[in-house]
Amino acid sequence: MVKVVSYAERMGNTAIVKRLGYLIESLNIDVDAELLSKMLGMISQGMSALDLTRSRKGTYNTRWNLLLNISRETLEESRWSL
Repeated sequence: MVKVVSYAERMGNTAIVKRLGYLIESLNIDVDAELLSKMLGMISQGMSALDLTRSRKGTYNTRWNLLLNISRETLEESRWSL
């Protein structure tokens, strides 16, 4: 996971970091607390959509500055199909 965050950081794409952080926490993926803290420090103020292919309707997660436009159930289902 550290490598993925490092790549996102080099690309300068904070939306990727937001999405990763949210997914890590939502799906209870075990990562170092220090890495999550670093990721939170990297995100921008603007809101980004969790899923770019869906409409911009949903709820907001202010911790990760994300528009949650995909249900938690869909995320859970996707987790097991990977």
